[in-house]
Amino acid sequence: MQERSNRWLKQESEESRRNYDIRVGRSTLFPFYKDTLTDMASRPFGQPLKWDEQPPEEWNQFLGDIDGTGKDITVFAREVLLNAIHRGMDYVLVDSEGGGDTANAQDNRRVYATRIDPLSMLDVRDESDENGKKHITYCRFVSSVSRRSK
Repeated sequence: MQERSNRWLKQESEESRRNYDIRVGRSTLFPFYKDTLTDMASRPFGQPLKWDEQPPEEWNQFLGDIDGTGKDITVFAREVLLNAIHRGMDYVLVDSEGGGDTANAQDNRRVYATRIDPLSMLDVRDESDENGKKHITYCRFVSSVSRRSK
């Protein structure tokens, strides 16, 4: 902040250069927002998530590595909450690897979840079924893939 004082700490019209330099010299910027956000999002997840009943065996891989990068459900949920507090909302796309018939639930495809930043979401459409429950029918978001060069 001190290095960019001409942008962030404007000199008052009646302020002498000496007084302005003193004010710039004692000005600091603390990361209160980031610290508060991190603290608030971490509190509910200080302990690993627990279940009232033991989840089915086939859920263990998903709950232990929810996004394919090694994050368990607790770490992933903390990140979702942090971003939801910061942006006001957050999206999670749950999908499975591979194609094929989605009606076949016994095909052992790897299910994973991916966070989508609300600033990347372009369009979401939903429809209600006969019971009034909403189902997302269309979702469009900006995504980028980075590849390592050899």
